[in-house]
Amino acid sequence: MKSIFRYILMAVIFVPLFACSEDPLVEDGVDGPEIVINLSSSHLETKGSMPGEDALNENKINTVHYFIFPNGAIQPSHWGKVDAGATNSTTISLKVSEPVFNRTIFPRPYNECNVYAIVNLPSTIDINAASDKSLATLQKLALTADFTKQTQDCFVMSGDGKIKVTDRASERAAEGTVEVKRVAAKMTVNVNVVNEVTYDGVVWKSQPGTMTMDFYNGVSNAVISADPEAVTPIPFDLTENSKLIFSKDNSKIPEDGRSIYKCRPIYSYPIKWHVGEDNEPYFKITLPWTHEITENENTQWVTKETFYKVILGGELLARNTWSDLTINLSAPGNFEDFPEYNIVIAEVDYKVSDWSDENITWNEGLEVDTEILESRYIVVDNNYYELNNLPTLKIPIASSHDCEIVDAKTLSEKNQASITRPDYSKEVVVDEKDYTWNSNSWELKIVQSVTDGTYIEFNHEMNNDINSASVDFAPYTIKFRIRHKDRPNLYYRDVTIVQNPAIMIVNEHNKGGLKVKDANSTYNNKTKYPDYPYIDKGNVFVYGTQKYINYKSSTNEEWNIVRGVHHGTNSNYNENMYIISTTVPFGDYILTDPREHEPSNRQSLTERGEDYIPAPADGWIHGDEPNCYYKTIETADVDKVIAPKFRIASSWGKCNNYTTYEAARMRCASYQEQGYPAGRWRVPTLAEIQFIATLSAKEIIPKLFTDNVYYWISSGMVKYGTTITKTDKNGSDDKRANVRCVYDEWYWEQFNDNGKVDPTVFTWGDEPR
Repeated sequence: MKSIFRYILMAVIFVPLFACSEDPLVEDGVDGPEIVINLSSSHLETKGSMPGEDALNENKINTVHYFIFPNGAIQPSHWGKVDAGATNSTTISLKVSEPVFNRTIFPRPYNECNVYAIVNLPSTIDINAASDKSLATLQKLALTADFTKQTQDCFVMSGDGKIKVTDRASERAAEGTVEVKRVAAKMTVNVNVVNEVTYDGVVWKSQPGTMTMDFYNGVSNAVISADPEAVTPIPFDLTENSKLIFSKDNSKIPEDGRSIYKCRPIYSYPIKWHVGEDNEPYFKITLPWTHEITENENTQWVTKETFYKVILGGELLARNTWSDLTINLSAPGNFEDFPEYNIVIAEVDYKVSDWSDENITWNEGLEVDTEILESRYIVVDNNYYELNNLPTLKIPIASSHDCEIVDAKTLSEKNQASITRPDYSKEVVVDEKDYTWNSNSWELKIVQSVTDGTYIEFNHEMNNDINSASVDFAPYTIKFRIRHKDRPNLYYRDVTIVQNPAIMIVNEHNKGGLKVKDANSTYNNKTKYPDYPYIDKGNVFVYGTQKYINYKSSTNEEWNIVRGVHHGTNSNYNENMYIISTTVPFGDYILTDPREHEPSNRQSLTERGEDYIPAPADGWIHGDEPNCYYKTIETADVDKVIAPKFRIASSWGKCNNYTTYEAARMRCASYQEQGYPAGRWRVPTLAEIQFIATLSAKEIIPKLFTDNVYYWISSGMVKYGTTITKTDKNGSDDKRANVRCVYDEWYWEQFNDNGKVDPTVFTWGDEPR
């Protein structure tokens, strides 16, 4: 039963059409029809409701702004502000003259008009005679609130209704009702904590007396209409000083060895989200547990904090709703704070109700029968997973309804054993196509476990045998959707798993830079190549100078034919940098950092080794030098060392003439390709060249070195061929060889933008360790 405030405002308004008063005028002796507006909280009869709490000012009505709109009017004919100072509801009574009643507000044949009310409008919002008071403008009024406060002073409410003529000849000639709804929403959390549990043979005892809760992704701003899409959300969190504290609910009788705890209500303005998005609201409960540890026959109890994630069901926190969550904690949660780690999702019972002002008792068995308030959720703690040489993965999930896995797709970035490998004996083919992975050796299923809860299980064994013809060397990608069976198009999560083998090869194409006609260029060797008037800036810098390549034609037809002609028939040509990752030791190789621990001193560039690049002055380019260049260790100590993940320079930066080791070292130190800056490239180790040779021999990657040609390694030189023969570099200053520089991807990819810079600008990228 709706209660009525005993506060009645008697006002007499005698104004022409669309006139209004900021404070209703009272005129003694005016005798005319009375208009009565009954203001009450919203109560939707088809839903359950939960009462507002007077002690938390949830029902307080300090002020009321009312706006009366005759039929078809854009602006109100009458409006006013009432200082009510009431609770729950109120009645506003207006007396007007007979002409105003019958000609302005209810001109015949119209017997009704619209009324709009705003309760507790903040004093910072000024509505005056000059203000636009159209309904559209009123509903766009912006609100902010500090929901980190434990108790709100009041809540903004709004609503509309109809005023209908009851009898034009009677004193009380018209009456109507406006049901107002709070713009905010309310959330309460009840935690059902088991007192003791034995888990994996260990006794754990909960410590709910020190249990706390954080709340994330609330919204502190709104508009009067409560449309969550009409504002750019201003988020707030309840953490640290505003952290939620629990107290035991002594009114509840513990069941099954559990105790019930509750905390103060949480409020927020409306939120709309998609499941799994960053703005999804959620709770984090921190519950300490003590467990037994026995050492030397002495038993002691050790306390460990555990963490649980609780999501808010559905995808909408609607205005004037009360979400009541009962959380059942039956075992220790996650021992590491998230989001960095996989999380334990708590078991939750959701009830969503209209937050009315009805003085009724909450029915715990109430079923919400409207779709907008349906408590649906599906939670996967992440939507992207990357496995490094791991054959299995368990993904925890929580869902309000039965789920299924659909649309599972298996892709490979490169050809795998089930697909014909490319012929690498020919010119390299840059292939960016995703190949369907046809292997039947993978498994994806939903598992329900008493001890581990519900999770998605993925299984796929990889072939990491380097001596096998079908060794896996490229990432596998598995994409799938998990969804509600009964609402498959509305409630789902898309998940991607990338599985990297122990040895992984990825290529990055350096297609070159800007091809221009520049017949007069210094870098165009007109004597040697008189018919090649085009050059290409290859996005490569050698000794800090951009390297130019000569071309015969600018037409696409001749483009692939003429590339690399100037390298000679015995040279290799490949526009790809290859990135090689190794996650497990194999053979005699050692996976570690092959660089020196201290940066190298400045050294002269006494040898250039390039006949078509002008020799700069001695010293580093432009008089500059790297401050923190770490060269490869130059002793046999690193002959078996391979960097965990390294990049090999493409043929854009190949060394065309034999050079001394000192020049090779400096060449790599000042080398830059495709935005991977100078100061980071180095001379490879013996093991790295041997490994590259092995991969080339198996046609996993093309040949990157020319047979029977000498190449520098950090501890000497090798003659490339079927076997790699090492020659000591010491004892002779005139020994010369080629060099193919490498880049420590494993180290530099951790930097911003994956460590890359503008590929068209020479940049020193060295950094201190």
